[in-house]
Amino acid sequence: MALGAIMAGLLAVFFLDHWKDACETLAANFGNVHVLRHDIFDLATNTILGFIPRLVDILHISFPCQPHSPAHTALGRNDERNIAAGYSVIPLLEQHKPRILTMEQTSGIVTHGGGDHFRALIHQITSMGYNVRAGILNCADYNCVQARKRLFIIASCPGEPLPPFPQPTNGVTPGLKPFKTIARILSRINPFTIPAHMRAFTAKFAAPYDANQPLHSCITTNGGQSDVHPSGRRSFNLQELACLAGFPQSHAFYGCKTSIRRQIGNAVPPPVAKAIFKQVIQTMRETDSVEAEWEPEVIELD
Repeated sequence: MALGAIMAGLLAVFFLDHWKDACETLAANFGNVHVLRHDIFDLATNTILGFIPRLVDILHISFPCQPHSPAHTALGRNDERNIAAGYSVIPLLEQHKPRILTMEQTSGIVTHGGGDHFRALIHQITSMGYNVRAGILNCADYNCVQARKRLFIIASCPGEPLPPFPQPTNGVTPGLKPFKTIARILSRINPFTIPAHMRAFTAKFAAPYDANQPLHSCITTNGGQSDVHPSGRRSFNLQELACLAGFPQSHAFYGCKTSIRRQIGNAVPPPVAKAIFKQVIQTMRETDSVEAEWEPEVIELD
């Protein structure tokens, strides 16, 4: 979501992640933003020393999605801690008092485990007086080449209008742009400027296919079912995967091959993040302009 926020025109104040490689990637691409390598519990319990802004206009939270994924059928080592991360919303809202809260999560949280964690999450937010809008969006509808469905949540504080979700920009409906294609994304990559560590790929023995179509599944932490180059002879290299995930070629990634694949697979495609934040900004600006024009009525009391 970080790149999408910047692309939408937001001024980022701080990023927080507990993963070393993710923090190095954030710092390399957003050098003017404070990158805090901490657990979300440190932020929620106000135990981080140093620069921490108190008030923000927009607060975004993405907590670990693995325990809520439909593919997650057995208990994992970090499940309890990852699930608990989703219950840190209340202290964060109390501390930072954002006008708008945004969140994203795997769509599986709505049904996984009977949807208990999803309902608990919504209850946390509404208990603080926030209005909530939740919906599952297909990233392919928002200028992305991959068919990736994610749950997005937008919440507004008391007195703040609740932004709608952005209208789709791509599709088969008249008036919309056609879906992005693999060929279009790959054609924009300059092979001569791909960093050496981003050239890694795996040999494949699959049938070649027409690249003039979108990816039929999402990019995951191990590449995903669609991780086959149109030639059929190899997987996509890391640079191709990053661009297919919506990142520009100029976006740097740090870490080993496995780490970079994981970063790409975990990321919300920047184009859909940009669309959501642009809609949030538009709603907030409309509210601010109305308030700026308001003139208090003077009542004289005899």
